Amino acid sequence: MKNLKFESPGTLLEVYTLLKGNEGKFCLIAGGTDLIIEMRQKRLKPETETLINIGLLNELNYIREDNEFIFIGAGTTHSVLSENTLIRQYVSFLADAAKTIGSPQTRNRGTIGGNILTAAQCADTIPPLLVLNADLKLISTNGERSVPIEEFFVSPKKTEIKPDEILVEIKIRKPDPSGRAVFKKLIRRKAVAKARINFSAFALQDSAGLIKDIRIAPGSVTPVHMRFHEAEDILRGKIPDLVLVKKTAEKVSEVMVGVTGRRWSTPFKEPVLKVMSERGLLEILEVENNGK
Repeated sequence: MKNLKFESPGTLLEVYTLLKGNEGKFCLIAGGTDLIIEMRQKRLKPETETLINIGLLNELNYIREDNEFIFIGAGTTHSVLSENTLIRQYVSFLADAAKTIGSPQTRNRGTIGGNILTAAQCADTIPPLLVLNADLKLISTNGERSVPIEEFFVSPKKTEIKPDEILVEIKIRKPDPSGRAVFKKLIRRKAVAKARINFSAFALQDSAGLIKDIRIAPGSVTPVHMRFHEAEDILRGKIPDLVLVKKTAEKVSEVMVGVTGRRWSTPFKEPVLKVMSERGLLEILEVENNGK
């Protein structure tokens, strides 16, 4: 455990000043729930000299809406996310995901921005954000840019964020009210456990039942968070039935194995992911299982 300086700026402007002055020798923290683990496992950048606490910034702690979008400040905690009226009204499955994270203490401190930037394969808010096509707003002293979340994860626990940037906001287009979505999670025990597998999907069907849009994103099964487009293509533009749903669920498992290869965990994850995908899709699509 190395000695580190600690700064707790009061505004984003002060944060930018500190970042510029530290020339990359810093680590931003909000909830800080992964910090000690990273230090013990020596995952903290060796050159880190200063911890900059941004968890108390009101500028990063909000949830608001306009006619088309929901805007979530990156400093919003999982507890707030899971209970917020707007989130519950428009994207309740994201609230469901936030509610499963860790313990009450972790949810009270941990933030959605931290969950994204840690980029852990088991991060629970990322699959729902993927199927929501969320955009991430990044700001530095050089300006701001927006990155689709699907393009943000580049390698295991690595993201597109630059050393001088801060993730400040997550923007979500309000889903069509007739769309349906789901989040499921498999853990080793009833609470305070990382996801062994999680699964999120969104589907939009027309009045005849034809699938106009379908998005599928399992978690904790691939090195990098991703949408499973090959599986989505099986259902898109079709009226679903049990055969199609089962075929799609098989494709989800097939894509996972194609990405990861066959590893020690594959004999467990392959059939379980198939079943979880099938159940999740049956839940959001107008398909009768008939007990099969």
